[in-house]
Amino acid sequence: MDLTDFLGDHRHIQLVEWLTTPHALRVEQGLPTTQVAFAESVGASPRTVRTWMQRDDVRKAWSKQADLVVGDPQNIQEVLEEMRDLALDRSNGKQVQAAKLYLEAVDAIKPKDNTVEVKISTEQIREMSDDELDRKIAEQMAIMEAESALNAGNL
Repeated sequence: MDLTDFLGDHRHIQLVEWLTTPHALRVEQGLPTTQVAFAESVGASPRTVRTWMQRDDVRKAWSKQADLVVGDPQNIQEVLEEMRDLALDRSNGKQVQAAKLYLEAVDAIKPKDNTVEVKISTEQIREMSDDELDRKIAEQMAIMEAESALNAGNL
């Protein structure tokens, strides 16, 4: 993909390329490994880089480039396998972090549980008016819809 189709500023192109380069590859290639170091490398402040990251054109290019880099199902499978191996490696100093990331990634691809647990006793229900009961049901439905919307945005 030619990032110049989306971005005119060469520093924005560098940012998208940097953002879509895995950390290990950044280290291997001698690229900046932190956002602050990247900002310094392109002569910008960290705040400016954060602003660039919020621009619609940069986000669109970033998303398209990420699809190319990671979007291939084989690449995703390889990453999950590597994360799993790191999570199971007792000699890895970051085993807990790797395990957490692996479990989050696996959980993200599972369908979300749409059950709602409402803790209210039958006695409390009997004491409620119809309006109060309707309001309680509406509150729970709103919470469930908000959680569903948040989860959909995180995938």
